[in-house]
Amino acid sequence: RSSHGAAVIHVALCQCDASWVKALCRSILAVPGLLAHMGCLRHGCPAAIELVGMLEDMDAELHQAARAEAAAHRAVLGGCRYGRQVLGALGLSQSKAETAKAAEAATSKAARAARAGA
Repeated sequence: RSSHGAAVIHVALCQCDASWVKALCRSILAVPGLLAHMGCLRHGCPAAIELVGMLEDMDAELHQAARAEAAAHRAVLGGCRYGRQVLGALGLSQSKAETAKAAEAATSKAARAARAGA
């Protein structure tokens, strides 16, 4: 769950054989929200995009599950820079209204955290 760990996942996706890649993808998709969390990290963004792209040619069912996972966490992905890149690469980009709503929610969360810490 770190940016550097996501970079290792990306390398594994690019260099392992198909059976290992499918097993790794299944493991990632088995944890709800993990793909979205990866997509919000600097090195996780390319890993998430690579994961979904590789599954498109490899396993239609897993590919659909990965796209559904990304779509289910669209608000989380849309609330961060790298997540928006993932959404764009998957053709799941948010509308301007959804982007504004996600930004407003993030600002409200930061304000609540600042008040709680003060």
